[in-house]
Amino acid sequence: MRIAFISPLFPSPAEPFRAAYNYKLVASLRKLTEVEVFSPRARLPFRDSLRPVSAPYRNLELGADSTDLSVTYISYPIMPLLSRPLNWLACAVRLRPFLERSRPDLVLASWVHPEGSGALYSCRGLGIPVVIQALGTDLRRVADPLGRRIVSKTMRHADAVITVSRELKEWAVRYGADPAKVHPVLNGSDAAVFHPRDRGEMRRKLELAADVELVPDARQPFRPAAAGHRLG
Repeated sequence: MRIAFISPLFPSPAEPFRAAYNYKLVASLRKLTEVEVFSPRARLPFRDSLRPVSAPYRNLELGADSTDLSVTYISYPIMPLLSRPLNWLACAVRLRPFLERSRPDLVLASWVHPEGSGALYSCRGLGIPVVIQALGTDLRRVADPLGRRIVSKTMRHADAVITVSRELKEWAVRYGADPAKVHPVLNGSDAAVFHPRDRGEMRRKLELAADVELVPDARQPFRPAAAGHRLG
C-alpha cells in the first residue's frame, strides 16, 4: 500500500520541530509501507513564492528513528479574512495535480480544515479513499458558519476519521460523521525520549545545585520566593 500523508503541520528546514508528532507518525508508518508527504502551506501571494518545493528532510534530534523523508511543500494562496471561506478549495486545486501523479492507495490527512477538506475534495474522481485525522481545534474552533458546513461535509464523506481523544470523537459525530467510522487513537509518547532519569545526574548536567527548589511542593502553602532560593 502507498499512502499520501497530507498536513500543514509538519517540520521543515525553517521550522525543524513543527508538529514533530506527525514526523514520528510518518517515520513509524514507513516501517510498514511506502509513504509520500505533501505539506500544504497557506501563503500570501504578494509576499511569498507559491512554487512547490520538494526537499529531503531529516532531524536527528527527533529521536533514534529519525529517517530521511522526501517532503513536498505546496503553497496555496490566501488573503487574510477575505479568502477564508475558499481556502479549502484553493488548497484542493493545488493538491490535485500531485495526487494525480502520485496515485496513492490511500490519503491520510492530518488536520480537518481547510487542508483536510481540500484533500478530500481533490480526491474526488480519482478513486482514492481519504482518512481524516482530527487533532483538536480543527473541530472545536471552526470560526465561521460556512467553515462549519464544510467541516460537516468533510466528516460525513471521509472514508474514516481518526481522533486523538474520545472526546474529539463526540465532536466528529456531532458534525455528522458515522460513529462506526470514527476511531479514537490516543497520542502516545516516545519512551526513548520521555522516561524517568536520575534526578541528581540531571541537576549536575543542568548545573543546578542539589537544594534549589524548581517546582513548589503542591502540598505546602504557596509562598513566592526570590530566584535561586535555597531550601534549608
